[in-house]
Amino acid sequence: MRIYRDLRFSKDKTPYKTFVAAHFEHQNAVNGESPAFYLRFEPGGSTVGGGVWRPPPPVLREIRDAIVAKPDKWQKAVSGRSFRSGCGMVGESLKKAPPGYDPDHRFIEDIKRRDFATSTSLEDRSVSGGDLMDTLMERIRTIAPFMRFLTEAVGQRF
Repeated sequence: MRIYRDLRFSKDKTPYKTFVAAHFEHQNAVNGESPAFYLRFEPGGSTVGGGVWRPPPPVLREIRDAIVAKPDKWQKAVSGRSFRSGCGMVGESLKKAPPGYDPDHRFIEDIKRRDFATSTSLEDRSVSGGDLMDTLMERIRTIAPFMRFLTEAVGQRF
């Protein structure tokens, strides 16, 4: 991801971005239509996460339909103790249930989501320490059930 901007003629010399980030897409990803892992390094704000950010309408419908069709599998993907305690869902949600979905569904708050993404923070000492890879793998394992659900919902292999 771009971390710079042309400052030659600008009075504002602040950087375009104050962090470095990487996006790891599925090998069969096309235009952001598959879940991806995300890694961001920034002093005091490093994160690792995954999901689908602003999926196109057909992909969004596939994910919502999968939640309706497999509510127990969805619950298992997002209700693990380490997922609940260390991860947070990020992104926007609709105010009302999308057309065609039961507003009384037990996961209607999840069905109303426009983004299906989660992230967990990384402490600065973990990022700059010798155990960064161990920490990253631990966090990725935590969000793996969530990522598996999304990946299978859009017809990909995890």
